[in-house]
Amino acid sequence: MKRTVAFLCAVVMLVTMFAGCTTKKGEIETLFTNYQAACNALDLNAMMACVTPTVTNPLKTAAGIVGKLTANDTDAMFDKIGALIMNETKVSRKEYFQTLSFKVGTITIEEDVATVEVIRTYTGNGAEYTEEDTYECVFYADQWYLKHF
Repeated sequence: MKRTVAFLCAVVMLVTMFAGCTTKKGEIETLFTNYQAACNALDLNAMMACVTPTVTNPLKTAAGIVGKLTANDTDAMFDKIGALIMNETKVSRKEYFQTLSFKVGTITIEEDVATVEVIRTYTGNGAEYTEEDTYECVFYADQWYLKHF
């Protein structure tokens, strides 16, 4: 009887442990889905909501943003963010964001930090570009965020 109870307790603990890991990975996959949708829609506010506030809050403050970004702010910010992300200009920065897609691969989670291997695809100038990349995500204030754009 004691062995049965111990075995059942061990099974419950393993199921709980793996369910928690699966939930975290699902949350991170959802984060990339939301980020892709925000990029494709050129919705800078939604993009910034996917990136850790320790990165986005100073940007908002520096731009003097109190509420929503204006159209002029958005164009300038896409240019600046695009310059940070893109090592070389194969396509226009707006075209990059509008066609960007992610295929999430391996997710490794250690406490509040996740390393995510992705395949990033975008199109422009009549060509499709595919790049492998690694993103870091952080768990902050009960939510997963991209560490950087």
